[in-house]
Amino acid sequence: MRSGRMRPVFLAALCLLLQACATTATDPALELKQTEFLKGAKREAFERAEPVLRGLRAGQPMDKTELRWSANEILSNTGKLIGVVAWGDGWIPSLSGGVTGALSKFGALAGRDDRVIYGQHVYGFVWGDMNVVPRYVVTTEAELCDRADYERLDAGHAGNIGQINGEDGAPLYFKNLHIAGVRETDFPAPPASSTVHLAELTSSGYRRSYLSVEQFRAVEPQLEQLTPGTPLLDVVRSLGGVLVSPYGGEQVVIMGMKGFLNVSSRYRWVRLRPDGLFAVWPFGYLDGEREIPKVAVLFKNGSLFKVVPYDSREELEKQFGP
Repeated sequence: MRSGRMRPVFLAALCLLLQACATTATDPALELKQTEFLKGAKREAFERAEPVLRGLRAGQPMDKTELRWSANEILSNTGKLIGVVAWGDGWIPSLSGGVTGALSKFGALAGRDDRVIYGQHVYGFVWGDMNVVPRYVVTTEAELCDRADYERLDAGHAGNIGQINGEDGAPLYFKNLHIAGVRETDFPAPPASSTVHLAELTSSGYRRSYLSVEQFRAVEPQLEQLTPGTPLLDVVRSLGGVLVSPYGGEQVVIMGMKGFLNVSSRYRWVRLRPDGLFAVWPFGYLDGEREIPKVAVLFKNGSLFKVVPYDSREELEKQFGP
């Protein structure tokens, strides 16, 4: 028997709930979140969404598209709120901003260029319950505005406005949300024999299998040959990465890339600046249980920026520009 039940949630209430509710791998809401995630992530659900995705056009206001999401509260059997979930046909929440990305229609924050911000919604399906296969990336674009402008537009019931949190948690208010572009990926579905399961994902042996010194040395030439401007998902694909989403679709974990230090947030971080959203991915190897970063793969606005030797955060930030 499930440990909870669900009911529709209104936007105003949800904005408050998001600040108070967090779900971990041991939350009683996990089973329901996984169920709702898989409802939208089945291949047949993605196939229902595909005609809509192919019909999207750059410049189209988001409120004029046929993209749809559902959001629900998750309640315990006693009526206590234990979580919130959003889902849509073919929509991958862990790559698309989760509940906030759905209700704002903005998606996950993916980039910035001065007063313009970019979001992304990723669509695809799940292979073997946990292996994520992205097929389309829908990029959104909006104009930043101040809070007073946002509240004025909101009072007038304007469409295509909203707010999301920036990298530092501060709110970003926006208006004129529209489609910037749609890109179809060629990310392969893994054969059944190569799907990743939770027991493997959490085992130290699995991590060591691709984080040895030898594996890092093997991937080092590939890192040096990466082409600036390559979309992030294409980088993952070219390096043999597998996307898995074990916890109700709320997180995505990249496994299987040789030398990718994908656990410690000490070495992997993001910085939002007026000239872009920058991300640092560390590559190296394990020395016992200690991660040794040697190469930094830098992304700007969701595409490869440059590959440099790993250094302190202060020195790496200089790579982003003045």
